[in-house]
Amino acid sequence: MSLLSELNRRNVFRVAAAYVVLSWVVLQVADVLFEALLLPDVWNRAVLGLLVLGFIPALVFAWVYEMTPEGLKKESEILREESVTAHTARKLNVAVVVLLAIAVGLYAAGRFPAPTAERPSGPQASAVETAAQIDSIAVLPFEDFSAGRDQVHLAEGLADTLLHMLAQVPQLKVAARTSSFSFRGTSADIAEIGRELGVGAVLEGSVQRSGDTLRIIAQLIRVSDQSHLWSQTFDRPTGDIFAVQDEIANAVVAALRPGAEDAAESALASDRTSVEAYEHFVRGDRLWQVRSKEAIDEAIVEFKAAIAIDPDYAPAHAGLAIAYLFTTIYGDRTFNEVRLVVEQEIAQALALDPELGLAYAVKGGLMERLNDPEGAEAGYRRAIELDPSNAAVHTWLAGLLRNDFDRWDEADALIERAYELDPRNVFVLGVYGGFLAGRGNYDRAVEVARRAVALEPEAPRPYSSLAALHGQFGRYDDAIRARLAQIERSPESPQPYVAIAGSFLALDDQEAAQKWFDKAREFNPNQEYWPYWFLREADHDRLVAEMEQDFARDPEDPGSQRAVCEAYLVVGRHQDVMDTCRPGLEPFLGGQIAALDLSLIGHALPVAWSARQLGDTATADRLEEELFRMAGQAGSRGVVDSGYYWFVASLDARTGNRDGMLTHLRKAVDAGATDIRWLEVMPWWDPYRDDPEFLEIQGEIKARQLKMRNSLRAEGL
Repeated sequence: MSLLSELNRRNVFRVAAAYVVLSWVVLQVADVLFEALLLPDVWNRAVLGLLVLGFIPALVFAWVYEMTPEGLKKESEILREESVTAHTARKLNVAVVVLLAIAVGLYAAGRFPAPTAERPSGPQASAVETAAQIDSIAVLPFEDFSAGRDQVHLAEGLADTLLHMLAQVPQLKVAARTSSFSFRGTSADIAEIGRELGVGAVLEGSVQRSGDTLRIIAQLIRVSDQSHLWSQTFDRPTGDIFAVQDEIANAVVAALRPGAEDAAESALASDRTSVEAYEHFVRGDRLWQVRSKEAIDEAIVEFKAAIAIDPDYAPAHAGLAIAYLFTTIYGDRTFNEVRLVVEQEIAQALALDPELGLAYAVKGGLMERLNDPEGAEAGYRRAIELDPSNAAVHTWLAGLLRNDFDRWDEADALIERAYELDPRNVFVLGVYGGFLAGRGNYDRAVEVARRAVALEPEAPRPYSSLAALHGQFGRYDDAIRARLAQIERSPESPQPYVAIAGSFLALDDQEAAQKWFDKAREFNPNQEYWPYWFLREADHDRLVAEMEQDFARDPEDPGSQRAVCEAYLVVGRHQDVMDTCRPGLEPFLGGQIAALDLSLIGHALPVAWSARQLGDTATADRLEEELFRMAGQAGSRGVVDSGYYWFVASLDARTGNRDGMLTHLRKAVDAGATDIRWLEVMPWWDPYRDDPEFLEIQGEIKARQLKMRNSLRAEGL
């Protein structure tokens, strides 16, 4: 018998055919599976290598062995008349046909698009947009596929930098980092992510580090049909990561905006450092945004470590500046303690990189703290120009602009833009909730705040925002509960303890307020009282002493000026009110500016009253006219919260408009006002102390306070 005949009889040819077809099927399935898992191309090559290596052993196996009814036996041990190779041949023929059918099916599925379901009559869906029609993109956090899973910060930093670079491209909207990165660890697919963020494409990828070698895989996916617009694998030394960032960014721009590749090229011209310094910066940049004392202190350590490795790394200097500035809000440092280092780090960052958006953002914050609104606005605007996807800076600028009623439209647009850019950023959600609350939409505002809690249930910031909303509507018991949840997640931050103390003051529970304020001072001995603490007549001497002491420490601080003027007003020291707070109003009173800044209302109210008591009717009339104008402007812009109604009621009370006063006071109470102490001590309420309707409103406020106090005491608070 010839060799060919014997090979045929032993089914070697059939096994070879079946092996080839089966191998092709395995390779197609592996390609789809590995792509879904973001595994590098080496996995596909490994499978191909194993299949090639297995081909010869499979043929040898078919020649040497035969499958019999009794099991596998060597062909040499079987008598020819007992051989069942013909029966096996028929089974192999069927197997080959089935495998060929599967192979053809896989080929057709990959080559031709799946048929769409029949649609009902009506407007037809538009065709899948071309890459050039895509006007928005999200950059997802790159996955860490390193053996030790210890390169997560490098992977995040790579994606973060790509996001910043792509944000420089004109007419390309880039979803903000916080929202894009919030999908890490979720089961959301590309379609869901695109729908949630409102983008047309998604850039995702992975990082794998082994020693001094990096493998970076990046792929650009169209949201509408999850097709790949571009993908590439980069095998480079770790020191080349910044060059790879440039290549990826330019490749994405080339796919979406052919001919515009240079738009992102210069974004990191001066932003080069070692991988080690880069990782420290990325850690610090994440930490300060947690907005807790513990996290910000850790951020300072990380930024200093980055600077120690590379003193010329500009982002680390800017990061250190913003972390120190935030310690005055969430930590235990005073502004005077950190001012010099903040100024120095900003200057160093801008000297190293004059186009660093983060440096201008913190410069804006510094200027705002220094009561320089023009400088603050310039810093914030430059930061947004350099980093258009930074939603937080949009909210900071909005907060600054809201000091001027004539700019509220722009401020509202900035808040809406921030929410559009970063709808899963818990800080932005807090600001957006406050914006809704200012329009009287409490239910929607709380819904937004609770969404933030659901997104980051272990972060302190969402609970702070939720508490602020509850307090804004006079629900101080719920505000305290939210603050307690904040403390569980950031036990060393003094801010929530102070907030709880303020809530108990609003409920007229001085003893509980003092207990929580003392706890705050354990973490920040520099924490200062504010006038509301000492409005009871027995405390008026201390009221003046405490506010004068605070004012002496920082006489240029508008907040300290306002507080001491309120103290002087309560005790009837009208000339001291004029001497302290009138100078800040001089540009308006002297005609240099046409309208008051909203931040000066706290100065204008006591000055207007004291001026009238001292016979300076010109000053009193001019300020009251301006305050009524501002009140009308706020009302026309849809402001409906309790603070606004309380403000208008106080203006009515000053001018003897009883009906207007009672109407607006009632609206304030209906909106949640619980400030009974101010009602009891401010002199413009004196003519109404015996008015039955006025007393009725006071009684309602006291009943509300009592109900909330009892509710909290039942919980041991």
